[in-house]
Amino acid sequence: IFKLFIHPTSPWKTRPSPELLKHLKDIKDIAFDTTIFPEDGNGVNNDCAWGETEISFSRCDLQVLFRRLVARVPFSYAHFDSGEILAKNPLTGTTTRDETQTLSPELQEVMNRTIHAQAPGLVFGIPCKKDESGGFLYEQLLSLDELEKSPVEKTISNLFVDSNYQDARLALLTYVKRNPDRKVHLVVSEEADMEEFELKTGMHPASVTRVPAKDAFPVGYNNIANKIKHHKQGDIVILCAGILGRILAVEWFEKRPKTTYLDLGSFFDVELMGESHGKDYHTANPRLPMCNSPLHLRKHMLFKLIEDTATDRFFH
Repeated sequence: IFKLFIHPTSPWKTRPSPELLKHLKDIKDIAFDTTIFPEDGNGVNNDCAWGETEISFSRCDLQVLFRRLVARVPFSYAHFDSGEILAKNPLTGTTTRDETQTLSPELQEVMNRTIHAQAPGLVFGIPCKKDESGGFLYEQLLSLDELEKSPVEKTISNLFVDSNYQDARLALLTYVKRNPDRKVHLVVSEEADMEEFELKTGMHPASVTRVPAKDAFPVGYNNIANKIKHHKQGDIVILCAGILGRILAVEWFEKRPKTTYLDLGSFFDVELMGESHGKDYHTANPRLPMCNSPLHLRKHMLFKLIEDTATDRFFH
């Protein structure tokens, strides 16, 4: 059943001040100006290059996407793991990990349309073959090859999790808290505990859309695919809705290219569901390699950027 809750409050109690308007105008230049945040010994201790602004299929892409988020350059991140790759093939049964989605010809058609989308600003997360140790089925390898040929930007599918998880969670929650002028919308399971989520994260979404916990496609998809009038320019939509989240992150961005969409899957499982229903990455060591890369995020520079561009100082 489609359920949408829209929070009645807004940070815009009065017209934005001239100081805030000037700050908003300058944010993009600050985010991408490497002279303001010098490299500080780029390459030392296997640190990611701060000056990099292009996706390079490595864990450093998390840094790139956060800079775009800070700069308020809209994008949509949708990641495709084994279940999504399996869903685009003419097979029966359920998705591989949690068996919450039944495979069908209808789902196959929509997934095929999703992975062939080419809108500017799309970023696809696809599995790193180096991490899978030959664990893909033949049908999945064919689909993975198809994804690799997509003209959209591509990064690793576990970009926000595994050894990036702790940094990604802190950076995202800090950014949302420090920028109250940006509305955040959530798409979650009907079983999600939003009261617990808000308590644990400090995030208070402007709207919450709930979808079925099992077989969200086609029922949940049909109910909410076109209900996006409340997604405005500059808003951030976080999707924690399994395979449906991947589909909607792409389709909605095609319709609302000035809104940012983050398909985060099980990222907030602990806060929403009380436990992780995905991989056990919530205690992963942030120093471990990802996709055979030993590079480390420049956390101090990322958080300095979030601090210097925050808008909360203009609100009381």
